[in-house]
Amino acid sequence: MLKFVVDTSSGIRFSKSEIINEKIERLRLDILACMRVCQIELENRKNGIDGESTIEQLEEWIVPDLTNMLKIVENKKIPKERKDRWLESFANAFRGWEWHEPTELYTRLTNIHHDYQNIYPK
Repeated sequence: MLKFVVDTSSGIRFSKSEIINEKIERLRLDILACMRVCQIELENRKNGIDGESTIEQLEEWIVPDLTNMLKIVENKKIPKERKDRWLESFANAFRGWEWHEPTELYTRLTNIHHDYQNIYPK
């Protein structure tokens, strides 16, 4: 039996698979945008411009993690279990970052982590 969700603002019915596919596409675009921010941050660090992230954090944790997640998302191989969906860099790269004034990179990574964890309806 195909289940539908109704968008209350428009009255349009969407199947759960349509909603999941839309979430996957938005996540893919968010990952790509975050990777562009990482490139800018990496360029800045290499040019001596200070920032919250370090070259090591970007090159060894964040960019590889995003690259891996992008492959998973593009291939639609997203783990079904929520406990298996998380950004490794989310735990490892943020040590020492300023939490009270989050940067664009931190905010994007936080949103990607949240969206990845909640890609499937409960």
